[in-house]
Amino acid sequence: MKYFSFALLILAVNCANRTYSDDDARKIFYPLAASAYGNPKDCVSKWLGGQVIRQITIPCDVFSDDTCSGYTAIAPDKRLIAVVFRGTTTDEQLIAEIDETLHKKVQLGKGNVDQYFYEGFQKIWNAGMKDDFLSQRSRYPNYNIVVTGHSLGGAMATIAANFLKINYDLDLQLMTFGEPRVGDQAFADDHDARFGSSTFRVTHHNDIGPHIPPQFVNFQHHTTEIWYNNDMTTADYSTCQGQEDPLCSDQVPLSKYNITEHRLYFGVNLDDWVSSGCQKAL
Repeated sequence: MKYFSFALLILAVNCANRTYSDDDARKIFYPLAASAYGNPKDCVSKWLGGQVIRQITIPCDVFSDDTCSGYTAIAPDKRLIAVVFRGTTTDEQLIAEIDETLHKKVQLGKGNVDQYFYEGFQKIWNAGMKDDFLSQRSRYPNYNIVVTGHSLGGAMATIAANFLKINYDLDLQLMTFGEPRVGDQAFADDHDARFGSSTFRVTHHNDIGPHIPPQFVNFQHHTTEIWYNNDMTTADYSTCQGQEDPLCSDQVPLSKYNITEHRLYFGVNLDDWVSSGCQKAL
């Protein structure tokens, strides 16, 4: 698969000056995020000419079948180091997320984030992702760092990006898909102070994911939302203003929230795309 050269230029610019690229989303970030739902090795090789260093999958909560998962990869031709997290895979895991969201937060930076999201990231990080990432960072100090994930994976990716910036002061690019609200107003403000408008939350039409947890339980989105109010088969999107733009996905009424569209990005069903070997172009 060939990639347009300007995608690399976008990844290489200074953090404060980055703009959203539909091409990057389709051909770099979403293939990385979607690949986490299966064995990412073949997909990463096929789409980025890259190599997965290791995928780490560990128990995530009290339910025996619930796991959190993430992987580190490199793409030498693209000069990328990727840090990727997988989303929710079972109904029980979704229940656990919601339960902990309503009761428990932990501090990150100047704000607080959902404990389930934070502990999921920490478990993966400390189980080997830290060693894998720092090893590749040392080996390829001039590579661009990209962080991504879908759903729960998007929440963990946002926490990872802030953690890496706070603890290692690394320039990186964050793009997530169907990301839920991660933390409180103080966290959203702190995130935006840290990254400006250069991180992107891609949302699809009536996808329910970005609407949970609700704002009335003290959760707030960070900037910048990219909303596709369509089937995502073309580069027709809105770049939304501020943290909770009423003209973007926040305008969707509760009765229209859709779980199907949570797993339907860029015109393909997430599960079908992974199970078919990542064949279909996005």
